[in-house]
Amino acid sequence: MELEDRRPENKLKIGVSACLLGEKVRYNGGHKLDPAITGILGRLFTLVGVCPETGCGLPTPRDAMRLEGNPAERT
Repeated sequence: MELEDRRPENKLKIGVSACLLGEKVRYNGGHKLDPAITGILGRLFTLVGVCPETGCGLPTPRDAMRLEGNPAERT
């Protein structure tokens, strides 16, 4: 059986950033659809969209975040 011929119920589920699957969850209300992910990986796996920002209740659109500092350095 070819890998791309697997039935959906037999495919391994993998988490992928929801914006890469075309979901409009980015801070600016857009997405970053990646056809290589949806086309190639989508034939091999069941893709499960995950967005930590919207998952924890942040709205879309929202203000952009800027991470500062090195989390490895403790103050």
